[in-house]
Amino acid sequence: MILTMYRFKRVYISWTKLNPYKFILITGFVAFLSKLWIVPILYLFSMDEIGGVDFDLKGVVELVFLGIIFAPIVETFLSQYIPIVLFQKLLKRNANRVGIAVSVILFSLLHINYSIGYAIMVVPIGVILALSFVIFEKRKESSFWMTTFLHAFINMISLSFVIIEKLLAS
Repeated sequence: MILTMYRFKRVYISWTKLNPYKFILITGFVAFLSKLWIVPILYLFSMDEIGGVDFDLKGVVELVFLGIIFAPIVETFLSQYIPIVLFQKLLKRNANRVGIAVSVILFSLLHINYSIGYAIMVVPIGVILALSFVIFEKRKESSFWMTTFLHAFINMISLSFVIIEKLLAS
């Protein structure tokens, strides 16, 4: 157990020191994969209607704009920037922990319009985005924009699969 904790800490420290491009690339794929292990669990609880983005192929440009540009900016502001910065100003102790927890809840709630299962499925991504915000803040780099770019990359991966699925189905 102690050895596992030590390894986890080493991986975490290495992760926090990655250059921004590697950080976004590696973290984006890890975040995308992190939601996949939740899907079988949701099926066990009869949540087989997870939902997600629905569109017709004529709306691809709009989908790309909304999913890769607009949504990451708005969601980063609402679910990472506001709660994390607010709690950093309000609390002296555990500000980042509380901010991250509230951030994850808000991020999940922003996705509940698809379904409860979808809101649960994006929790790991919410954790990763909130941690990324705090990491880049500590590094004195643009936490807002780095988190936004990471979010956009994650959405790009997800939307690529959705678009490919639609193309294969038509």
